[in-house]
Amino acid sequence: SAAADKVDTTTAVTKEVTGTGVEATDATIDNSTNPTIKNLKATFKEPGQKVVYTFYAYNAGEYTAYLNAINFINISGESTAKKCTAKGDTTQALVDAACNAISVTVKAGDVTATTTNDAISGKSIAKGASHAITVTIEYAEKYQDKDSPRADGEFDVTFGDISLTYGSVD
Repeated sequence: SAAADKVDTTTAVTKEVTGTGVEATDATIDNSTNPTIKNLKATFKEPGQKVVYTFYAYNAGEYTAYLNAINFINISGESTAKKCTAKGDTTQALVDAACNAISVTVKAGDVTATTTNDAISGKSIAKGASHAITVTIEYAEKYQDKDSPRADGEFDVTFGDISLTYGSVD
């Protein structure tokens, strides 16, 4: 696919954290095949915390590039794309419950994906143009219309890589 487009790596991935004590790794972009966001990991303690990563997809190809899919890849060696791990004396069973209230959302312009392998249509980048992409990891205040479950301390939330598939046809 000659129109396979690269994320503009001259624009660094920025991150913004919300909540006291939230930590997040520096995400990276791998352009070796489809643009892929790697190293998505946050440390949370309570509902309402989140991390937002922002970067730009740039169309360096000769044709309009269409975003065809956002792919959520399982964590290496795991059968899931999300893993929550207790830190220190935090109780893993409480972390497992809290993990249900944690999500990852990818936005490309006005397109939002929150589930595995969402097919996308109607989102394009003209030749030489770019669009912002955000990846949000959030510990929601509410889960299933109730206050979100809480752990008794800090825990790590790790997500698998997320790849963006662009092509020359919508």
